[in-house]
Amino acid sequence: MTSRGRLKAAVYVQSPSAREELILLPGDYPAREVAVLVTNPEAWEEPPDGSNQSYGPILGEKGGAVRE
Repeated sequence: MTSRGRLKAAVYVQSPSAREELILLPGDYPAREVAVLVTNPEAWEEPPDGSNQSYGPILGEKGGAVRE
């Protein structure tokens, strides 16, 4: 694993400094301050090293939490 994770899906996040929408593409290795904004663990091919971010509940088909 690398020090920064590699994405396997396109994601949209808001830049923490410029407040602009960023489009991250599959294969990108986003900077650490941008990587922490990616909340879907399924977006990562290789998660960032030392990533202990909480992804929140996984929602089921009807919107109810499947797991915390």
